[in-house]
Amino acid sequence: MYRIIIADDEAIECRALELMIQREFPELEVLPSVYNGADLIAAVQEFEPDIAIVDINMPKMNGLDALELIRTRNSRLKIIISSAYSEFEYAKKAMKLNVSDYIVKPLEKESFVETLGKVLAALQGEQKLVYEQESKERYLDEINSVVGREFLSSLLLGEPDEKSFQIYQQSLHRSFRGGVLMAVRLLSDADLWRNPIDYSALMKLLEEEIGKYCCCVGKLYKEELYFLIFPEEFVAEQNLVKWLSDIAAILLSLVKKQEGHEMVLGVSTWKYDYEEMGTGLAECRIAARSSTKAGVFFYKDSEKRQETGTSARELGQQYLKSLKKGGIERCKEEIRALFSEAVITEENANLWQLRILGFMQPICDYMEESQGYLRRYSRKGKLDFPALCGCADKDSMQEWVMEVLERLSERGATEGKSREYIERAILHMERHYREDVSMEETAEAAGISTFYLSRLLKQELSQTFVEILTDIRMKKALGLLWKGNYTVREIAEQSGYGNITYFYKVFKKYTGRNIGEIREYLS
Repeated sequence: MYRIIIADDEAIECRALELMIQREFPELEVLPSVYNGADLIAAVQEFEPDIAIVDINMPKMNGLDALELIRTRNSRLKIIISSAYSEFEYAKKAMKLNVSDYIVKPLEKESFVETLGKVLAALQGEQKLVYEQESKERYLDEINSVVGREFLSSLLLGEPDEKSFQIYQQSLHRSFRGGVLMAVRLLSDADLWRNPIDYSALMKLLEEEIGKYCCCVGKLYKEELYFLIFPEEFVAEQNLVKWLSDIAAILLSLVKKQEGHEMVLGVSTWKYDYEEMGTGLAECRIAARSSTKAGVFFYKDSEKRQETGTSARELGQQYLKSLKKGGIERCKEEIRALFSEAVITEENANLWQLRILGFMQPICDYMEESQGYLRRYSRKGKLDFPALCGCADKDSMQEWVMEVLERLSERGATEGKSREYIERAILHMERHYREDVSMEETAEAAGISTFYLSRLLKQELSQTFVEILTDIRMKKALGLLWKGNYTVREIAEQSGYGNITYFYKVFKKYTGRNIGEIREYLS
């Protein structure tokens, strides 16, 4: 039922309108009439009517002045101006207040009924549109939640579904910046008989509360709650712990107060790609199960380096120093000594692969600088990083390292004009790799046609333009990763990738590992 209020300084006029409305529009609730502008403002604030019939000429404050103040707080109120003054200036001011109609006293019943009928129909039409829009938004929210939960389900079952992840990501209508996974574990309660746990209600409570601060989706699985959380734009990896700690404090207090339960919250490191979400799930579980006391716990990877000794970054600095002072043979000798003492098992082979990638990065970067463009970017000189991921024992890992060092030691290049063209082209690509550099502009910079450049790259380097550009960008990404001062997003952007999801895919294809794994290991 809609509400209507009448404002007129003549009580008899108010009563006449009330009776007429009650007869012709029984679906309207007629609120008590007011007799001046000040009372009209107070009544609108208190009763929130949908329609107001307002006389212009009233004591204390005239109708137009009162409506001017009302409009600053209430834009949806339908207004019908009623006055014996039909001058143009009043009508013009009323139009600025977005009134629905303007009627002149003395009122004619037929005209008034027609006017109020139109206003009521417009109000109903607007309410219908609002309802339909809200229904549509609720429906989409429900669908999006279902898709999000479907992805979480696939993740919990060990088979992350890329399609549902992409659909859910797109439904958020915001640039994807990655997310974190959070596991919620309730501490055992000695009084569970009196205070049983309603996991479904708890899930709803937590999801609604987290939803006040960011986008999230939750899933109940074997008496544990899991949430995929997408931090807001102002949150970066550097302040993630502080931001999530604040939210966690709110959640812990809320559940303790409303449900009487204490919780342990485990949070993963920041993940940018759906394939990394599986690692994030394991991380948040480990963090959630790491304490017997209530609180929030962030996954820390401190044990990795302990399993393999000296850090990859320290080894890389050590071997690079030996390479510069004693040459390639001295470097090889020290690496052989490392492998001779290494204990590499099936359980820690994965960590050793990461370790090798870590300490080889500065060596490769340094040795490639002394190579000519034709050697550095030829397919023969290309380092097969994914092959390292297939090395499961000490011998195969050492063999891979020595082969890489031999390959980086090789020199020699094509002579003549073709070399000059290729060097010009690659120099242009190295200068502009962060931009949307094209083959056409690269060929122009080299002083040859696009067709001829493509043929030269294939003929001399056995590589395409895109493959060489990817080499340049990935070498830059690996160098930034090793320095350890950049977030994954910063590495992607400084390597020429605006789309971080695409960067993840290219990086994994190029190195055989997720960037998050390597970055986490080097941190």
